[in-house]
Amino acid sequence: MELALLKYSLMIFGGIVALVSIFVFVRLTNWVMWLKGNIPVLVALIGVWFVFVGLTLQPYVAVTPTHGVMNASVLKVADGQYKLLVDDGLQTYELIGEGNHFQTRTVLAMPNAFLGMLGFPNMVALDSITLETSNFEQAVLAKEKEHWERDYGFVGAFGMYGVNEQSYLSRQLPLREGAIYSLVLKGDTLVWVATNDEAEKALGDR
Repeated sequence: MELALLKYSLMIFGGIVALVSIFVFVRLTNWVMWLKGNIPVLVALIGVWFVFVGLTLQPYVAVTPTHGVMNASVLKVADGQYKLLVDDGLQTYELIGEGNHFQTRTVLAMPNAFLGMLGFPNMVALDSITLETSNFEQAVLAKEKEHWERDYGFVGAFGMYGVNEQSYLSRQLPLREGAIYSLVLKGDTLVWVATNDEAEKALGDR
């Protein structure tokens, strides 16, 4: 099942289940029915949980061992200044700043066997991007690093039961005009690899 379809199916199904169960509970008129009403309340809570799971999945994209899940492209703006474009599979993030390398933090979510049977694939979310310089003097004099970090908001406080999440801080990737990198899953680790000659040259020059 497509991950996007799974996300919205969970939210829609959970919302319908919760609303129907709440409607049944509100219409109860006696204690016997109130006791029986525990069942729709429980079902309503399960429906609400499905909604939160669907919302929590929004930043994630499906990942497979054979295809890159994200791309990072480098464009030179001026001497020592670059534009970094990172496409995470959902949208493109743009950072412009001084430096000679960048780093990303990504989160890999791996569902257990039960959730896997329900159609949950391995998923990855882009957590943060940072442009930096490896020159100590420049790093000290720099006012601040160009940094982007995802705001998970209210739903970020809710973990997904049955999903193992691991954070990965990438190696320092050179900022070189025209370089394109791709994030791939190798084993159970997320790594950026060169996808064109400029990126290969940049990594070879280190």
